Amino acid sequence: MKVIRGLLGAALGCALWFPAAAAANTHVGAVLPAAPTVPPGRVAATPPNALAAAIEARNQGDLRRAAWLYESWLGQKGGTAGVRAGAQLALGLVYLDLDDPNSASALFSKVRSSGASVAPWGAWYEALADHRRGRHSTAASECATYRKKWPTGAHADECLVLMGDAYVAAGQRGPAIGAYQAYLDAHPDSPREETLRLGIALAVSTTDPVQSIPLLQRLLLDHQYHSTGESAQRRLDEMAKEGLPTALPDDGITACRLAAERKRCGYETDAWQKFEALEKRAADDPAIAAWIEDHADQFRWGTKQYKELAELLATQYAAKPSAEVAWQRYRALSRGGDWKGAQAQLEEGAKNHPGSRFRGAREDLARAKLLAGDYPGARDAFTALGKSGGAFGKEARWLAAFSAFRAGDDADALARLEPLTRGDDWTASAARYYRIRTLLRSGKTDEAKAAREALIKADPWSWYAALLANEDPAEANEVARAGRWPGPTAPTLPPLRTPATGWPALATPGARAATPASTTQSGIDWSALAWTGGSFAAGNQGTMVVSVASAGAPGATLAATPGAAPGSPPLARSWDQRPEAYVAGSFFDPAEGARLLEALGTDHADLFPDAQAAADLARGGAFDLAAPLVARMYDAIDPAVGGTAHPEVTLTVPEWRQVFLLVRDHYHVARFSWGLHKGANTAEESVASWRLTFPTAEADALWRHGQRYDVDPLMALAVMRQESVYRQWALSATGAVGLMQVMPRTGARIAARMGDPTYSPDVLSDPSTNVRYGCWYLGVLLERFGGAWPLAVASYNGGPHNVSAWLAPFGDKIRMDDFVETMPYPETRDYVKKVTGWYMAYVALYGAPGDQVRIPLSVTKDDASLVNF
Repeated sequence: MKVIRGLLGAALGCALWFPAAAAANTHVGAVLPAAPTVPPGRVAATPPNALAAAIEARNQGDLRRAAWLYESWLGQKGGTAGVRAGAQLALGLVYLDLDDPNSASALFSKVRSSGASVAPWGAWYEALADHRRGRHSTAASECATYRKKWPTGAHADECLVLMGDAYVAAGQRGPAIGAYQAYLDAHPDSPREETLRLGIALAVSTTDPVQSIPLLQRLLLDHQYHSTGESAQRRLDEMAKEGLPTALPDDGITACRLAAERKRCGYETDAWQKFEALEKRAADDPAIAAWIEDHADQFRWGTKQYKELAELLATQYAAKPSAEVAWQRYRALSRGGDWKGAQAQLEEGAKNHPGSRFRGAREDLARAKLLAGDYPGARDAFTALGKSGGAFGKEARWLAAFSAFRAGDDADALARLEPLTRGDDWTASAARYYRIRTLLRSGKTDEAKAAREALIKADPWSWYAALLANEDPAEANEVARAGRWPGPTAPTLPPLRTPATGWPALATPGARAATPASTTQSGIDWSALAWTGGSFAAGNQGTMVVSVASAGAPGATLAATPGAAPGSPPLARSWDQRPEAYVAGSFFDPAEGARLLEALGTDHADLFPDAQAAADLARGGAFDLAAPLVARMYDAIDPAVGGTAHPEVTLTVPEWRQVFLLVRDHYHVARFSWGLHKGANTAEESVASWRLTFPTAEADALWRHGQRYDVDPLMALAVMRQESVYRQWALSATGAVGLMQVMPRTGARIAARMGDPTYSPDVLSDPSTNVRYGCWYLGVLLERFGGAWPLAVASYNGGPHNVSAWLAPFGDKIRMDDFVETMPYPETRDYVKKVTGWYMAYVALYGAPGDQVRIPLSVTKDDASLVNF
């Protein structure tokens, strides 16, 4: 990996900066990497720039330290009124995260009454905090005031939902129903409709329980999201204990609806068991019999009963042959992983029904042969398809060569691979890699070695480069990044009691933010203590510079240079340190970004009414609120996303970049920083520019949930980049939401598994929640496939049941690289390779010394009982 890391640096056109290996060893029991900044028993003085330190502490997830520093800065009465209001709002959010709504409400009240640009945000969060601390009527009144004062404000409609929730909690049925209904009238197609209908039913149950029973029963039987059914059932159970008749009718149609509810919410085993029970009752109940006739196929497909489906369709075909039944049987066989059966069905279908869809299924047949292990047959089938021109023909010729390789025919494989290697697309990269493997298998090691070096040099951040690094025995001592959390996972601890106010002397466990240097002289020469020995005493942190030869050089050299370069953002020295991409320097001037953003608000007030608020929120550290405001501002004038061009807005690309950097709009930062490294004058500037292209979006949430669910946050960032390019507002054509592109129904299933009873699709738009769900899902997929992260990544895209169906013919008898090439979904194959490249980039830019992305070459586990959605 030393060679690969050197060439990664060459690809950046820079030198990569890595902390010395000794400094990275900061696990429990290790010596400290440097002398402490203050002697034991002393408290560090407030840093000169407490606001900047507070923002950094919040970004690092050290909330108690952040609260102390914010309080300290606000106590100094510094900054403009707008910046102070932004800081107060950010501090209030910190207290909400610390489960201290009392302190939060007091701060939000100050923001609301300040008259500053962020006053509407203060009003909204004050109502939210008051609701959380049990002041429900007050919260509802505050929301009503918000809607009168800011009828088009960012939270005007959201206030209706909060008012409904608050009124329900306060036992005010009529106002609660009115608030919910007002929201539904304004948003008739909202995915929250089900949640609000539940709110209405619960509101009715507080004053008229009998009237609420049919409402709750209807929600129990007809819902999309598990939490709706659980909440309805919980309230019905409570009323049953009070002696009310809440039991569902014991009739066939109700039993059918319960089975459908189980299937709809993803409880496939339970749904199928209920369906089988209904089949036994069908002979005695005509209504059930009619329902089963209408829903049998839907249930078998929906609960993945592919083997039974294939048998049933075979029976139907024998009774009445048809092309459609034959095709559906092929689908059932392939979905169930019976690829030999699928191959036979395709061949039989093409013979018996030549004028049907089987006529155009030549590629399906070739892939079925590949998955069935009929490599000579697959080679011949792809060879025939390869006579076509264009990209389709080229991919077919590559698959013919791959089939020859899998068949063990090295001479034929090399003859087919050689012409493909001369291209410049993905098939050329694949052909070069498999040519290397074929040469090695043929004993031509020298030729293979030269080809290996050439491939790594040409495409260092690639799936194939990572695979080649796996094969190098010289890399055995490198530190593997293999999808899992790189340090100790988070222990399960009992919840802590949170005080009413922040405790400034405490920092949250696990935080690694640097302690500010004390201005008080201790009289002790702490550098004399051998914390890590010699060069790592205080004052010399011993950063190692990995210098790289030029990109065009035949090789790379590594040379250690002590001392960090001025202005070079430090890499993370510990597994739980949140790395930072947004460091002021050559490419980022926060003051200039604030000036430009404020000027947009002044010069184009009608077009950008929230510009000043965004600037104040950002300077106060509330980036999570500022970034969406600026993103919407830019999208409004960007014709590429449906906006209207405004020639009077004359900001240049570098100026917009400053604005995006100020508010940490990760998507636009990455987009506007692509190619920025070409203008770098030093190695440090080049590294800094690449980190802006690959920002550590939502780092605190990723590191917290990565540790909790045993997921490498750098891999999760790679997935996030591929899924949404860091857009928290992203909505795909299929309905996937947010940074990690979680589907609403998938979110419901994740929430059910996590024990979250309050799920609603709108929570997916919250970045922290979206990241939490995404990390949980990646973590359980990793567990299902025994830590084989490429399979977890493939499942994240294509579904674990599909990955299992493709894996079924091979089990543990196929290498990971061969399996990925065998996947029949082009999107999923490409997804795995792209995520691998992004993962390598993140590890190169933010990883610790010696870190290397490792690809497990064997498949050892596939436990569908862990997750199958």
